Amino acid sequence: MQRPLFLKRWFLQGIVVLLPVIVTASILYYGIIYTDQLLWFLWDLLPITREKPHIFPGLGLLIVFVAITFIGALAESWLVNQAIKLFNGLMARLPFIRSIYSTVLKVSENAFGSTSKFSSVVLIEYPSPGTFTI
Repeated sequence: MQRPLFLKRWFLQGIVVLLPVIVTASILYYGIIYTDQLLWFLWDLLPITREKPHIFPGLGLLIVFVAITFIGALAESWLVNQAIKLFNGLMARLPFIRSIYSTVLKVSENAFGSTSKFSSVVLIEYPSPGTFTI
């Protein structure tokens, strides 16, 4: 009896689709939460007053947005570009992390990169012989 290999394929396809979304959402969520907590911590260190002001909850989101934009501006620098290449090389050497990181990196480069990897349409013979897919 043949094992249902489609379940394994569907599961792996689900991981490929969801992993970049989950990683991005997690980084943004925890970045915003920790930024808000850091703002309250810094406010408590100020000797001015111990009353907590009404800091609007979106301040963490604003700071994370500005930080991401600043990191994007730095990424155009040659020195930072070399550091990113070094970091990518290090991540490519780690056994389990390599597969996750390379997948997230490729998807983000294809989605947000300046040059599109999808420049032409290809007709392939898939999923069975005699059946073609674009």
